[in-house]
Amino acid sequence: MFLGLHWDDIVYLVLLFGSIGFGPFFREIKDPQKRKNISSIIGFIIVIIVSGRHTVYPLICTVVNALIIKCLDKKIVHKVSFAFSFVFLILFRSVEYFGLPAYPNPTNLVMMIMTLKMVGLAYEVNDVYKHQKNLNSNKSEETRIIEIPSFIDIFHYGYSYLGVLAGPYYTFRTYCDLFTTPFWKYANCESVALERFKYLPIYGVIFLVLSYYYPFSEVEDIDSFNEKSLWYRLWFCFPSFAQFRMRMYIGMRLAEIVVIMGGLGAYPEFCEPATLGPTKNLGQLTELSSDEEKASKEQYNFVTVYSIEPYHTEFETTVRASMKYWNMSVQCWLTSYIYLRSSKAYRTLFTFVVSAVWHGTSPGYFFSFVSVALFLPIEDIYRRKSKQMEVASWVATLCWILAHQSKHYLFGYWVVLFRLLAFWPCWSYLSSVYFIPTILSTLGMYLASLIIFRNVRSLKRTDQNAPQLVKKDS
Repeated sequence: MFLGLHWDDIVYLVLLFGSIGFGPFFREIKDPQKRKNISSIIGFIIVIIVSGRHTVYPLICTVVNALIIKCLDKKIVHKVSFAFSFVFLILFRSVEYFGLPAYPNPTNLVMMIMTLKMVGLAYEVNDVYKHQKNLNSNKSEETRIIEIPSFIDIFHYGYSYLGVLAGPYYTFRTYCDLFTTPFWKYANCESVALERFKYLPIYGVIFLVLSYYYPFSEVEDIDSFNEKSLWYRLWFCFPSFAQFRMRMYIGMRLAEIVVIMGGLGAYPEFCEPATLGPTKNLGQLTELSSDEEKASKEQYNFVTVYSIEPYHTEFETTVRASMKYWNMSVQCWLTSYIYLRSSKAYRTLFTFVVSAVWHGTSPGYFFSFVSVALFLPIEDIYRRKSKQMEVASWVATLCWILAHQSKHYLFGYWVVLFRLLAFWPCWSYLSSVYFIPTILSTLGMYLASLIIFRNVRSLKRTDQNAPQLVKKDS
């Protein structure tokens, strides 16, 4: 280990910075097919570098999904792709039980993003089927559907160096736009990339300091950890989560910059892009795609390329609000393809289960994700009651601070479980803190919402300009 980084981490960072540096040269390639080929060749080389012989796993995922998409009825293609991809992801993470050699950590990242891409593509193909069905019944609406991809197009999409290592997730439609529209030529890629990069050195310094003084190995050595005071064991969630956040900010921001420097995800502002692509004025966007002169005069952004928003992650006061800005492209995938397309009776729980399986099959993931799922309804009650409060400005400010710190603490508590992974280390840690955060977070907030807020309504507002207890979601 060097400066708190494992060898895999160092290779990961070198490849990300190398991909960023290659971006300007990549954009100089004018021929779309040549750019597409070079993008895939470099992406495949990156996968080989980080995976070696384990490259076979993402290759199987891509080939089988290509066969599913090309050969099966488009009415069911998304369900079959989802079932195969997630079962294969579970089997891939279980290779050691079959006597096969363990895979390096970066290969897991490749498999995670490949799974999202292949299943997402299957859903896009299914949307083509639905669109054609609506056309036949005169129920069509303005939308941008894809053409059914060829086998080689599916390979290009899966292995493009733009996001092959760590995302962010983007749709096949967005990928195709990089080669069929001129938007990337006129977007200020360097300026946007620099804006995303500017705080990364600060995050890096914080990460190194916290890794040195509060290494996560303290928790992993549970016997030594239990010798420390209860207050320290409870407090350790704060530096542990801060270290984890800085690491994620750096990795996800660099991954975004790789994609931005390649020009992918650039769209005119008038079409109001979101994670899955443009949302407004789609007809006008189609016309602009073939008019270079007009395209050169538009203002562009890269809203489509977002994994994380550190400011909101840091300063939102509720778990639910902060989650919206964490791993944003994955959350959009889960919302669009799992949550909104599932039965209302079980969609929330099912979405959290899918998210847990996607992250990994270790008990620690289920400990953390199920904890979040059980906590959110309690937080919603608290938040709903808090909106009815009328209190003095100093009380509202104090409550904001308490809510902010409580959110960070709970995230830190869950992240410890997320990182410990195995059942007994997780259980040992929970026992070492006597489940106090779980008990206080659920029971405490519920009682506060029922009792304290009921009485506090009688207080009169002393300052008409008092800030709200909970900041509204932006």
